[in-house]
Amino acid sequence: MINAGQIRAARALLKWNQGDLAEKSGVSVPAIANIELEKQQPSTNTLERLEAAFNKAGLEFTDRDGMRRKDASVQILEGQKGFLAFYDMVYEEAKATGTKEIMVSNVDEREFVKWQGEQLVEHTARMKALDINYKILIRHGDTFFPASSYAEYKWAPEGMHYTVANYLFGSKLAFILFGDTLKIFILSEGELVEDFRKQFISLWEKAERPR
Repeated sequence: MINAGQIRAARALLKWNQGDLAEKSGVSVPAIANIELEKQQPSTNTLERLEAAFNKAGLEFTDRDGMRRKDASVQILEGQKGFLAFYDMVYEEAKATGTKEIMVSNVDEREFVKWQGEQLVEHTARMKALDINYKILIRHGDTFFPASSYAEYKWAPEGMHYTVANYLFGSKLAFILFGDTLKIFILSEGELVEDFRKQFISLWEKAERPR
């Protein structure tokens, strides 16, 4: 279990205040303050929730009261086999982290359907089983919505739809390059993931619901 010193240090590294940690962990601000001041002995469940929030942000804790950033190396998947493996990863990550929202931008769904093939039916069923909600930003005027049974679509503001798809799922961020040889770059760097999440939310608020 993590201790008060590790919690304070982790917040400092992530530049979180106690309110940020409360929002991400579900533990109240007064409880976090008392834990950090060692005024109360937290339950195992409370410590697990705090640690899970830090893990999701890309930190891991060591045996001797320390902590470090998780390996931020990039994983690369290629071709249709890699694309299918990517969707298995999306499912496993969502299941492991309990995330209920996946955010995807710069999307041309025709490319996703083309590369996913028959796995599309399985993916739809798995996302529905986990009660996942997708938010998908597509080009303004596009009316192809193949995932509408579990996804919400919006048109990106004019001039703000680009060629590289961004895929935010759980604690991971993927960049998908469609072409003759498809490539997917997957990162687990917490600060980068959180920054892209904020950018997506800001863009989503400005986006238009398709008519």
